[in-house]
Amino acid sequence: MDKLKEWFSKEWKFLLALLGLLVFRSLALDWYHVPSESMLPTLLVGDRIVVSKSQYRVRFPFTNVTLFDLSKPAAGDIIVFEYPVDPSTTFVKRIVAVPGDRVSIREGQLFVNGEVRSWPAVKGPTLGDGEFVVEDEKYFVMGDNRMNSADSRVWGFVSSAAILGKVHWVALNIRFEGLTPKSEGRWGLAVH
Repeated sequence: MDKLKEWFSKEWKFLLALLGLLVFRSLALDWYHVPSESMLPTLLVGDRIVVSKSQYRVRFPFTNVTLFDLSKPAAGDIIVFEYPVDPSTTFVKRIVAVPGDRVSIREGQLFVNGEVRSWPAVKGPTLGDGEFVVEDEKYFVMGDNRMNSADSRVWGFVSSAAILGKVHWVALNIRFEGLTPKSEGRWGLAVH
């Protein structure tokens, strides 16, 4: 017991700093990597993205318990969220429709509330036809690389509670070809 007290008396500042870092990552900012081409050309494979976890809500540290909401996600926001089919996996996509929006896909075009929707970064036509209304507390998300993206067209809406945060910038880009690291030089790039 004396050894433990002695160790703690020497290391308490380090432990406090570590706890502070963990709380900060849980509440404010975190980073994730982009593993696929579904968000090309906006996000590249290997991008490490910085995500504001407090953009939409404040959660109790280390839980999914919301203390209070700050704002609502908007169409055009790029978000990180828990994959609806397997919540232990995170995905990154763009919100294209919010609760109450009427979404239709006709002949490769995406319509939201009767208007064609496209962001400058979107690649390729939209696959599949259909029409529906986005449910309360749900969001319709798609990858910018529409021809190579599993998204709400495949597995449905993303619930508000599953949204982990909004992507703000690319911190860095590193991918490996074999054992050789490669980089695209995308350091500190703002994401829209």
